[in-house]
Amino acid sequence: MGLVSNLPKFQKLWSKIFLISMTFTLVNCNQKVQFESIKSSEKLDTPDIAIPDDQVNPPVTPQPNSHTETFSFHAESSKIDILFVVDNSPSMYDEQTKLGKRLESFIGSLRNIDWQIGITTTDVSDGKYGLKGDLLQIYDSNTRVLTNKEADFSKKFLKTVTRDETKSCSFNCPSSDEQPLKAINLAIEKAQTRNYDLFRSDADFVAIVLSDEDERSTGPSSATHPEEVIKKVSQLLPGKMFTTYGVILEPGDTKCYQDQGNGEYGDFVYDLVKKTGGKTSSVCAKDYGQGLKEIGERVSTIANSIQLAHEPIPGSISLEVIPHVALNYEINGNKIIFTSAPPSGSEIKVTYLEK
Repeated sequence: MGLVSNLPKFQKLWSKIFLISMTFTLVNCNQKVQFESIKSSEKLDTPDIAIPDDQVNPPVTPQPNSHTETFSFHAESSKIDILFVVDNSPSMYDEQTKLGKRLESFIGSLRNIDWQIGITTTDVSDGKYGLKGDLLQIYDSNTRVLTNKEADFSKKFLKTVTRDETKSCSFNCPSSDEQPLKAINLAIEKAQTRNYDLFRSDADFVAIVLSDEDERSTGPSSATHPEEVIKKVSQLLPGKMFTTYGVILEPGDTKCYQDQGNGEYGDFVYDLVKKTGGKTSSVCAKDYGQGLKEIGERVSTIANSIQLAHEPIPGSISLEVIPHVALNYEINGNKIIFTSAPPSGSEIKVTYLEK
C-alpha cells in the first residue's frame, strides 16, 4: 500500500531527471566541436610510406656537355688520301663520264696538297661486280692508287671511273642496291690489308660519292647510317681529319628528281656530308666542272682547319690562340675553318658546348 501511495512522487522525480538529461544533451549539441592539432614533433602511430626517389630528389635536366680541346698548328704540306665511291649501276654511265672528264677541275683547286686517289664502287654485293670496298686497278697501270706523279693521270682516272659493266650490261649486271656508305666502311676496314697503299699514316681522309640514289636506294632501316661511318673512321683511322663530299641527287631538288626519272634523294649521303663539314653538288648538272671545282676548294681548306671531337652548338665557341693573334673562321659541321692559316707553331685552345 505504501508503494502505491508513493508512485506519484516517484514519477515526478523521474520526470525531473529526464528533463535535466535532455537539457544537458541539447546544450552540448549546440557547442562547437574542436580538434586538437598534432605537433610536428609528436610521433604518429602510422605505417611507414615509401616515397619514390624521383620525388625526394627530382631528376635534373642534363645540360649540354662542355668540352675543351687544344691543337698545335704547324705550317706544312698537307697530305690527303681521297676515296671516290662511284655508282656503277646500269643507269650511271653518263654520270661516270662527266665525273671522269672533269677531274682537272677538282685537282686544280688542291694547290700544294699532296694527294692520292683510290676508286671503289657502290656495289658491295656477292655478285660478279661486288667490290665490297676493294680499290679498282688503275687503267693502264700496275697500281690501285693514282697520284699526280702518274703520267696522264686525268686520262687514267677517266678510263678507270667509267665502267664497262655499267655501259654494256644486259644480264648479270652490277647491283642496283647502291651502298656508298657501306662501301666506305668496307674500304676503311681494309686499310691495313688490300687497301694499304691508299691510307697513309700522316694523311687526312676524304671520301667523294657519285650516285643518283640514297643508301640502299631509299635509306631503309637496314642501311648503313652516317654515324656508323664516322664511328668507323674514329676507330680504325684515329687522328685523321675526315670529310665526305657528294655529287648526288640533293634533297629537295625536285627538278633533278624528275629529270633522273628513277633516282632517289641522297638523304643519308647528304647527312654524312653535313656532319663531316663537306659539300655537295648536283648529279644532274650538265657539266660537273664547277661543282668539282667547289668541292676541290673546300678540300683545300683542310690545311687551314681543325676538327673537333663533337659538333658544337652555334655561338658557344670560345677560341684562344697562343701567342695571341686574331683569326677569322667559320664553323662547318665539327670543323673550324680559318680564313687564313694560323701562325706556324701556334697553339689553339677551343672551348664549346656539344650540340
